[in-house]
Amino acid sequence: MYMCLKIRMFCLALLDGGGVKTPEIILTCICGIFQDTEGREIPIVDVISFLSDTGEAFAKPSVESGSGRGCTLVCFQNGIDILSGKSVQEILVSLGNNFVIQKRIHCHESISTIYAESVNTFRVITYRWKDKYYHMPITMRIGQGGKYLDNAHAGGMFIAIDDDGTLHKTARTEFKTEYTAHPDTGVVFDGYKIDLLPNVIEAAERMCLMVPQVGSINWDFTIGADGSPIVIEANMEGGSIWLSEMAHGCSPFGERTSEVLRWINLMKRTPASQRYKYQFGKME
Repeated sequence: MYMCLKIRMFCLALLDGGGVKTPEIILTCICGIFQDTEGREIPIVDVISFLSDTGEAFAKPSVESGSGRGCTLVCFQNGIDILSGKSVQEILVSLGNNFVIQKRIHCHESISTIYAESVNTFRVITYRWKDKYYHMPITMRIGQGGKYLDNAHAGGMFIAIDDDGTLHKTARTEFKTEYTAHPDTGVVFDGYKIDLLPNVIEAAERMCLMVPQVGSINWDFTIGADGSPIVIEANMEGGSIWLSEMAHGCSPFGERTSEVLRWINLMKRTPASQRYKYQFGKME
């Protein structure tokens, strides 16, 4: 678990250094050690006053927080989260020893028009195959019903989106409820276009070059109010490949599917200590 946390924080530091925006951090807690946005340690006795009037923020565990588990929207004023009525101390206790508190992201108009209560994101799964980088068909995740999470497991919906930013006709939930228009805003999905999506794809593929030793990365992106791509997470596991398959109705590896499956079968027959010989799709 600790290693997963280190990987996530390390990757976000790389991405920020690579010119791609990340959520603005207010406070992190790693194994019980508090740090500010500059990485300076904050004594625990000062943390409550540090957060007392930070306003709107998003708090989430940084270990095993998949599907939005433990994530919460907060708004601190005078030491109280005015959304839940809980004190800063109560919120901190509920988050445990590994978490991050970030400033709330406001999405680009082309995204918030669909649904503004959540940060709607694009799942971009990249993979390295024979020294080239590819991405699987992209899925957009959208919140609904007044909820601030867009995750499918948290009640959100997902929909196929083409590389040029054009949405497909039907959004679905994980329980196969289907929508052709957003139930809260009435926005019709078919043909709706998010023109800035190509910038997200370019950013994801560019960031792969910063961690070339990783064969596949599951990126969660949104687009900020100023039009800039924002990478929210770089997940090394739990990529939810089924989202792409359900949304697009096709293999996520496209024309490389049969080759990838042969390679996977080879890996299953190869001892773990020898698999490095066949990394990134090598068959010989």
